[in-house]
Amino acid sequence: MRIIMHYLLLLSLLSPSIVGGSSRLRGDINHEENNDAVHDLKNGRTLWAVSRPVKEIALPPSSLAIPPTPAPVPAPTPSPTAPWSSVPILLKPLRYCSNKKWWGCKTRGYPYGQFWENAGMSNDNQDKAFFATMGSVPSRSNVEYIAIFSSGQQGSSGGSSGDAKNVVSGATDNYKWNTDENSSEPRSVQSQSVAAQFYNDQSRFLPQSKTLYLTLWDSQFNQLASSGEKEDTLNGYADYLNSKVYWSNIKGIVLVGSSRGGCLVMRLSQKLRSKFSLSSVDFAIASLDGVCKKSQSEFGTTSDKLDNPLSSAPNSYEAYETNMYNQFPSSTRDNHCVWHLATGDEVTGVGLGVRAFTHSSCSSASGCTLNDSNGEPFYTQKWASMTHKQAGREFSFSSETVTPILNHLDGCKDRFNWS
Repeated sequence: MRIIMHYLLLLSLLSPSIVGGSSRLRGDINHEENNDAVHDLKNGRTLWAVSRPVKEIALPPSSLAIPPTPAPVPAPTPSPTAPWSSVPILLKPLRYCSNKKWWGCKTRGYPYGQFWENAGMSNDNQDKAFFATMGSVPSRSNVEYIAIFSSGQQGSSGGSSGDAKNVVSGATDNYKWNTDENSSEPRSVQSQSVAAQFYNDQSRFLPQSKTLYLTLWDSQFNQLASSGEKEDTLNGYADYLNSKVYWSNIKGIVLVGSSRGGCLVMRLSQKLRSKFSLSSVDFAIASLDGVCKKSQSEFGTTSDKLDNPLSSAPNSYEAYETNMYNQFPSSTRDNHCVWHLATGDEVTGVGLGVRAFTHSSCSSASGCTLNDSNGEPFYTQKWASMTHKQAGREFSFSSETVTPILNHLDGCKDRFNWS
């Protein structure tokens, strides 16, 4: 009888209907929080117990469901012609070694033709000069516009060292190579550059099907070159362009340059206008801290200096004066839309006196504007207080460099009704 009673007692302890929840057996003597019981399991007896229901937390079914994995959102596919995309190019030197022997170069190659050779440009300068066309070059009869974007001088003396990035041409650092038996290398024009944005945004600027685009990463239009050497270089570029277009079809020419490239585009506009009698062709020009050599009176520069009027500019910032009215005679002003940014920072950093040019009376902190006979501005100048290298190389200053240049070119297009 005693055995039967112990058996029934054990069933009562294990039954959920009696204790209001499942019992757990934990060791010989077990303290249960929910049942407040002490069990002598070894002898099969309950020493003391007060039974209470175990509290259960009911969770809504929705909280127990595993949420479905959201479908991945596909990344937007960038348009190949959208602004801010880099532009692939095939960079080439003006001259390279097409047949190298152990004793030296036997035969020279000229990827763009012998225009610079025939113009008298030195062999050394031809070997060091690099540029590229952008996109598919239209047939000669279809070209209506020319757009050229130029870096400044590369290295302290234009050598192969110091090949540097540029916000105008879109050049990248360390782009050069040994051109012995290698006439070209693939490169990319930086997406944020003036060149890439102007090329990509056809709706804002010019149609690619009608435009010859050049990006000059090293023009070899160097500060220390003689006046004659510079003239030979200009003639080489002019003659090359002459082989690619029919001037009677040309409606407009865009020229943008940084540092020495700024001087190049100013002078190239003059060369093209005079050499090919382009009296009815419109020019949109932008110079980013353009540098011309005062000792050669290049682009009319003199030894007279004008202080940078910005309060944020260092006291040492000053630019060499030139008279823009003289550089753009009254008969040409209606066909010119020119923008120039000057800092006046000494370019070399060692006190050689290499600085940007400025219009002779542009002494206001807000810059200056010169108008043509119709009251339209043919020349606009702004001042800036960043360094010369920052202006030409750093996209962090684009709000003062790249963006104003593009806005200027957009305005020139509207003024000249280009389409």
